Amino acid sequence: HTHRDRLAMSTFTSKTNRINFPAPVKESVAKSSGGYCSITDCLVSLYARGEGKNGPKGVFLGEIAHIYSAAANGPGGQGGKSSEFLASEDNAMAICSGCHTNIDKIRQRYPEDDLFAMKAVRERAQAIALHPIVKHYVTRLGPSRLDELLREHPTESDEQIVERYIRFGHTAIPLLDLAKQVSAEQCQIIAGVAPLLISQAIQ
Repeated sequence: HTHRDRLAMSTFTSKTNRINFPAPVKESVAKSSGGYCSITDCLVSLYARGEGKNGPKGVFLGEIAHIYSAAANGPGGQGGKSSEFLASEDNAMAICSGCHTNIDKIRQRYPEDDLFAMKAVRERAQAIALHPIVKHYVTRLGPSRLDELLREHPTESDEQIVERYIRFGHTAIPLLDLAKQVSAEQCQIIAGVAPLLISQAIQ
């Protein structure tokens, strides 16, 4: 390595020889995930509502995990990758603390190729969710169906995935609203509370 390379590496290599992510990498990966755990069967929200100096603020509760390990003796090893790669966005994924623990403890169930594939789907889904209608439906319905469409149709264009998801949303949203209305009306019978108030509470 040149002197410049050694200086760059020192910015993300800790005293314990862990290859840590610089803060901008963490921020970028958290944003790219859309605020959801990138593990396929989880997708839990990584944000909680909190109070900032200027009003309500989202608090990031997730973790930015290494796919190839931060340390040479880490759960997944480092695969012969360079320090630069290990500290880059390419090796980072946003996940919840529970999934992070699971991956570290039962690593054989989470090969690196699978983790890279999950990261790619979640980040592509988030990019597609910038479409205003898709974003609205994801807000109402969660991200799982959008991610599923990407896994089911990996060769389709973003535009084709958007069309599929919008068709899904057009059907799913009325059914969801109907389910909420039925639940609210049944709760009214039990508790004597106005259906509108219960519907708002469910939302």
